[in-house]
Amino acid sequence: MTETLKERKRKEREKKIQEARKRQRVRIALFFAGLFLVALVIFFFLSSEVFKVKQVAVSKTSHASLVRIEKAKKMLIGKNIFRAPVTDVRELLLKDTWIKSAEITRRYPDRIDINIVERKPLAQVSEDGIFYLVSVDGMILEKRLESSDLIEIADLPLKKLKVGSYLKSSEFKEAMKVYKSLDSDLKKQVLVISAPSEDKLIFYIGGTEVIYGQAEYMDKKNQIIKEILRKEGKKAISIDIRVPDNPIVKEQP
Repeated sequence: MTETLKERKRKEREKKIQEARKRQRVRIALFFAGLFLVALVIFFFLSSEVFKVKQVAVSKTSHASLVRIEKAKKMLIGKNIFRAPVTDVRELLLKDTWIKSAEITRRYPDRIDINIVERKPLAQVSEDGIFYLVSVDGMILEKRLESSDLIEIADLPLKKLKVGSYLKSSEFKEAMKVYKSLDSDLKKQVLVISAPSEDKLIFYIGGTEVIYGQAEYMDKKNQIIKEILRKEGKKAISIDIRVPDNPIVKEQP
């Protein structure tokens, strides 16, 4: 009877071991079956014609190089949408000085959208008779032989200018602060701001010289300028507003 009990326990242990091994074999089989299924799915997504890029839609641009944009599109057309070289395309586009940002979005299964944001020319500077368009972030966008309609920031202590580089000039930044602070009526009348230094900003409104000084107390200064021009009109040939509490007006004799 004792041997029969031992035998029964041995068989139970062996049965449990066999069941455990069977469960382990099933788990291993399921694991590899899952891996195989995942591999099949990945292979399908990466090789199927369904996911090849057939259309690249680019937002409307005004200044960006069309040649560069077409090159970017060719880099994407026909590529698998999951492996399309979007990083390389973005880097290519951002080499264009006019392009501030390029957002690339995959539209499954076969389309990619490129949304381009261009820089806008805000002012111009000149060097040796050549005019350079400059954006609000200081990027030198383009050079021209003739002046444009943009405000010119003159007399800057500049080194050699180069398209595609940033204009590193504190005088330019201060002049633009003043220009942007002016209301639309004054902006229309200001064509040139002289900025030889940060504290010697000067511009002309009609035939009136405005000695502005530094880019400080701008709201107050601008209001005083408007009041003086309204009262004095063309009689004022110079307005020194460097000290807004004590503006100095010179009139025609």
